[in-house]
Formats: sequence, structure tokens, C-alpha cells
Amino acid sequence: MILFLGLATGSKVAFVLYFFLIFVLRTMGKREIGELSLFDVAVIFIISEILSISISDPNKSILLSIIPIVVIVLLEIIISKICYKNEKIRDIIYGKAEILIINGKIDVNVMKKDRYNLDDLISHLHANNIASPLEVKFAILEANGKLTVFKKDSKILWPEPIIKDGKLIQSVVNKLNINLDKFNNELFKRGFNDYKDILICYLLENDLYIQKKMLTNKK
Repeated sequence: MILFLGLATGSKVAFVLYFFLIFVLRTMGKREIGELSLFDVAVIFIISEILSISISDPNKSILLSIIPIVVIVLLEIIISKICYKNEKIRDIIYGKAEILIINGKIDVNVMKKDRYNLDDLISHLHANNIASPLEVKFAILEANGKLTVFKKDSKILWPEPIIKDGKLIQSVVNKLNINLDKFNNELFKRGFNDYKDILICYLLENDLYIQKKMLTNKK
């Protein structure tokens, strides 16, 4: 009888925590497992350890798990909002993408910095149906460890945007030695008087890809 009551109590706790965990993950935002950053993975591990307290000992108050998880989720949401507005903080917490291959040439310094070996690189290229780096225009090691590959037939001139969330990315301007007067004139011809009106802008070989910011009505 005691065993039966213990199992019943444990089942109730597991039932409540199951739906609570779904709510927590939905609150944290929609991201595929492969797109989780190291920060996200650390948060999930911590949450799983806290949940184990109530699951392993159903007689303890479920609040021992719920309260600290709520605090962690609130911190995660606050940090995410800060990172959304501040690129430098975002790079520190979530990491930054690195370009491993440019026009078929492997950047050995980047590979050493990220401790990324040739076997890993070749394996990821093969997974993308690419035989060798010669076929690659850009290969980018994303912050989550995923390798993104652009083939040489891609029209994109550089894999990083020149404008992102209304801000000119000076590092791209410097890398490509862009004449800002000509660039700004081209934007003006297309009806853009301010970078703030642009959500994202990529340089193509003979064109620009521009997505305008959608205006939202503030109440």
C-alpha cells in the first residue's frame, strides 16, 4: 500500500513537471536542438538537475524545483533581450561565427583558434555533398558548432550582412573596402534614407539583397 501511494505521488509529480517543462521550453523560445548555443545547453542541463530533485523524492515540495526554474527562465529571458540589443554581449555569451573557408582556401588560424581539425571539416563538407574545399565559396562555423557551406555558384559576395537590424557592420565595410558614398547613394536610389529602416542587407555579386523593417504600431 505504501509502495502504491509512493508511485501515485511520483506519477502526479512527474505529470505536473512534464507540462511545466513544456511551458518553460516554449517560454524560452522556439529553437531547434541543433541550433542551441552553449548557453542554452547549460540552462537546460541546470533545469534537468533541478527537476530531478522532485522526481527522485516526490515527498519533497514541488516548489523546490519550480521556484528556481522560474528564476533561471526569467534570467534567460532577460539575458536574451539584452543580447538582442547588444551585439558585443551577444558574442560573449552565445559565441560568434567564424569563416573557415573563403573561395576554396582554408583559414588555418581560425581552425586552430576553434580547435577544429581537418577530419571534422572534410566530414562536414561531405555531409553537404561537397567533395573538397575547392567547391566552396564560404564555409562558416556557426556559434553552435554547425558548419554552413555556400558553394561557388552562390551569388552572395560576403556571408555576413553589411547592415543588420538597422546598423552598419563596419567590419564588413573594412574587409571588402566598400566605398560608403557609392553604397549610400545606391540605398538612396532604392528609397532608403537611413540604415535604421533596413532589417538586413547582403552584398551580392551585382546587386543588393535588402529586407525592410516592418513598422509596428505602438499603443
